[in-house]
Amino acid sequence: MLDEGVRQSVDMLVFDFSAEGRAQWENYDRKASVRLAGRTYPGLKVREAPEWVWTRVGKGWMQALNGHRIAAALPAPAVAAPAVAVNAAAVEAAAVEAAAVEAAAVEAAVPMKTEAPATP
Repeated sequence: MLDEGVRQSVDMLVFDFSAEGRAQWENYDRKASVRLAGRTYPGLKVREAPEWVWTRVGKGWMQALNGHRIAAALPAPAVAAPAVAVNAAAVEAAAVEAAAVEAAAVEAAVPMKTEAPATP
């Protein structure tokens, strides 16, 4: 998919500066849109194939060619993730350590009592 994206980007750049692409620079229709696989994308249709479409959006110096492609969902992995064994002693030790850290944090948050300075 990455290779196709690079190829399409280069094709768009070459097309945009070709005679056909330059002729489209002045075309502008704010309400134009293109449908691809049940989705609507804004812009004038420049090129299309069953799985992708190019649109031109904006006008003047603020225009751009956009490429749209619907990415298919990736299949689920065929191998299930292995089960992880839980070490009960490690869980107990972590709980005790967490309680000690919590107690130390509470103690550190309590303001210290200050004593009045001794008078000579």
